[in-house]
Amino acid sequence: MTVTSSHDTTAPRTPNIAKGVLLRAAAFSFTVSLILGVTGLWQQVMPWLLILIIFYYAGPLMSWDMQHKLLPNAYTYPLAVAQFGLAAGLLVTDPILNLTGSPTTGAATHGAIMLIIALAITGLLFAFALFAPIGLGDVKLLAGLSAATAYYGFEAAFISLFLGHVLALPVAYNAHRKGEKTVPMGPFLITGALLVLLFMPVRTLFF
Repeated sequence: MTVTSSHDTTAPRTPNIAKGVLLRAAAFSFTVSLILGVTGLWQQVMPWLLILIIFYYAGPLMSWDMQHKLLPNAYTYPLAVAQFGLAAGLLVTDPILNLTGSPTTGAATHGAIMLIIALAITGLLFAFALFAPIGLGDVKLLAGLSAATAYYGFEAAFISLFLGHVLALPVAYNAHRKGEKTVPMGPFLITGALLVLLFMPVRTLFF
């Protein structure tokens, strides 16, 4: 079950995207990712960097969605740009290592997988939103979340999306009983992504 969180016309004006914030987010995440890639530290650091970026934007996103049922572009766009920047940094790592004669570590494959899966999920949900009650704010949020969870492959990205909707079921049921048509999905989608990202680095302890 999917419900929108972006159609409350009574909500206050959302904050504007700060000038240059997208460029800074892209440049910073790309640079950090590239450094981690060429130094061989990406496998140790990247999983936690993906989580930290989500945590950075989680507070305002959850607050806005819970209070106003809106996910402002001022937070969804930088989140997506930062995660895509990390993926792009990994994508160019192996070609650079090849130029220097250093052995590659598979970083480019991870970067490509992150971008392909995130773009596929975002594109599919955007098309679905044209005919179904899915808020575009949720779609833009999932662009960043999917890029992060796709670090572990399609299964992780799908489980994150599925888990977010499962977590939202009690709230959605309660809203339905009250006759409400919208549910703030953002907090549940973020929680689902974080649970997957926190579990994956330690999954070998359980399986």
